Amino acid sequence: MNHNKESKIIKPEVIMPDIIIDEDEEDGDNEVEHLKQTSKLCNCIIDELRNKPFSSCSPSRQAQIISKGRPTPILTNFNNKPGQKKYSFQSSWYDKNLWLCGCLTTQGMYCWPCILFCNSPKNQLSHAKSHGFSGIRNYSLMKKRHENTREHLYSTIQLAKFGKQTRTIISTDEIEKHNDIVRSNCYILTHMIDSICCLKLQGNDLSEQNNHSITSNGNRENNISTYTQFNPDKVLVYHLKRSSILKQATEVEVSTDLKLAISRVINENIKTELQMCHFVSIILSKNNSRQLCLVLRFVIQHKVQEWLIELQEDTVDFTPNELLGLIYRTLKDLDCVEKLICLTYDGAVIKSGIHENFQKLIRRKYPCAVFLPCHAHQLSWIIQQCVSTIRPCRDFLETCSQLVALFSTSSTHSTAFLNITGEVIPNTSHPAWLSQFISHVHNARTSITTLLYDMTDSDVMWDLHTRTMARGLLVAFEEDVFQLLLSLFAQLLPQVLMFQDDLDRNISDMAFWMKRRDEFIITLTELQDTFSEDWPEQEVPPGGKCLKLDPDSNVATLTHDILNLVMQCVRERFSHVKDLAFLPLLDIRLFPSMSNKFPDKAYSQLARNYEDYFVIPDLKTELLVMYDECYPLHGKNTSTPENPFTPDMYDTLPQLSKLYELFLCLPWRSKGSILDLLLNTSTIRCESQQVVLCSFENQMLNKLTRHPTFYDQVIARYGEGKEGLELDYR
Repeated sequence: MNHNKESKIIKPEVIMPDIIIDEDEEDGDNEVEHLKQTSKLCNCIIDELRNKPFSSCSPSRQAQIISKGRPTPILTNFNNKPGQKKYSFQSSWYDKNLWLCGCLTTQGMYCWPCILFCNSPKNQLSHAKSHGFSGIRNYSLMKKRHENTREHLYSTIQLAKFGKQTRTIISTDEIEKHNDIVRSNCYILTHMIDSICCLKLQGNDLSEQNNHSITSNGNRENNISTYTQFNPDKVLVYHLKRSSILKQATEVEVSTDLKLAISRVINENIKTELQMCHFVSIILSKNNSRQLCLVLRFVIQHKVQEWLIELQEDTVDFTPNELLGLIYRTLKDLDCVEKLICLTYDGAVIKSGIHENFQKLIRRKYPCAVFLPCHAHQLSWIIQQCVSTIRPCRDFLETCSQLVALFSTSSTHSTAFLNITGEVIPNTSHPAWLSQFISHVHNARTSITTLLYDMTDSDVMWDLHTRTMARGLLVAFEEDVFQLLLSLFAQLLPQVLMFQDDLDRNISDMAFWMKRRDEFIITLTELQDTFSEDWPEQEVPPGGKCLKLDPDSNVATLTHDILNLVMQCVRERFSHVKDLAFLPLLDIRLFPSMSNKFPDKAYSQLARNYEDYFVIPDLKTELLVMYDECYPLHGKNTSTPENPFTPDMYDTLPQLSKLYELFLCLPWRSKGSILDLLLNTSTIRCESQQVVLCSFENQMLNKLTRHPTFYDQVIARYGEGKEGLELDYR
């Protein structure tokens, strides 16, 4: 109704004169050409809208007007009122005010949003719509006032929203439909992730090489389909029908990709934790299945963490250069090449004779990486791996393993062993199982021989498999070389365990280590001299048959070779103890003496090895303070150096706190049962690898599954590279 009143307003009729272009007259050519173009662009749209409101136009006409944009012609007669000073029109006004437009018909300037959307009555109508700005004076006065009016602000908002509301209404259904599919996809994937995590606890690993194994696929096949039959709420059935996950790939393929996604999330979180630590150590070992194990040890918030990073089948022995390459690739992938401060390995990884060469390669690339002679597994295991290079010793150890397997077959077999030895069959998962078993067998060797004869002859109590196995073991058990090595190792391994225990009780006293090492070598030398004398080469057994050793297995020669190899192994393993001379700095039992006399030798060794990790002058000052403050604690009876300060002192003594982290990072002992499982797994290799990996990944997986973003992270990794799969909400 207001529009009718507005349509009766008398507008000045402007007749555009014919423009004659004279080619000889160059002045004003550009302006005339611009007038011709802008007159076509304007086409009196402003005048049209002042007579016919924009809201009364059809939707197509509205879209056409908006798409063309505001008209911005050059107004030649903008300020031509009599008695006023003339000003030339400036086209830059359009650039400074994006709401400004012009009309060639009226030679006035208007507000483009108000022309389109202002529907106020005439007496309240914006001046910029009804009359426009007809002069520079009028424009300057009204511009600021108009920009702050309610009508102008409302019109500007309506112009910005034009066309979008319709598209929003149209696309709302599509967005909701898309989000519904995403919701179903995420619901299905969440259940499959839970299923994989559950199966992983039963022995399925997340390694890429086993993703297509028959066992793994069989466990996951039809898992979701079966689960839907037992879901009482039928929610999973609903989402399964709407989801597009299983329409693009089979359930086995989805599960395989989810396993890799979970593994990636675990590795990424390990890398994140490693960025927070200052030091890392590496433990290299081989288990009974000849798998090479690489364990990374680091300290987060003064708590030791250990993760299995690598587990490889070792069909052939690694050379020092190959091992060095493996270590470098691992550290580089984890972005902690500069943090390696310690390396330790057993005799199965680095054989005697190449230990020094490997150490030179390591120190050349990692100058701060000291070698620690004893770590998570017992020294008896290192000795066992060392002597296995001698064929009779290797056969002897294999026979011992088969004897353990025989007597562990059933409760009947275990009871028979208990009755004749008075001891329980040792668990092979314990690092010292061999020493215990050899001691039991040596003490009851005559009774065990009788038991094996009974198993061989009696078909009433023992089955065919037991009789066959006992017959083969009886032949090996009665061999002279086996009895010789049984007696030798029964004397050797207890000495090794005593040596190990003494070191464990004084892990920071390097002087004691060297002294105890020399004493152990003297003990081995004495055993080497006396054993062949105590063991006659000809001994008549109860049956009257002479015992004859093979010429290649002469008692003196064989014992000499074995004990020489053990002594060489011990010397090599402890040849770098001098690099650990800094350890007494944190031995709380030595604080009383250190408060009186500062340990300059140990401090100098630390400064030489780890100068890049510490502010050396500040560290010395903090050590002096600690020795004085902790003097009353020297009476505590501790077997290992304890943390000499409380957590609230970590920030106060940052260098000392870092030194304590360095001490914790050294792999004296494993944090848990890591290498107990790694080194004593005697199952099938594939199953062994799955069990071992599961054991270590569960620690991080249990931590991550409690985090609210775990499923989002896994789903995001799963969706990478999968085009057309709806996993992102709109």
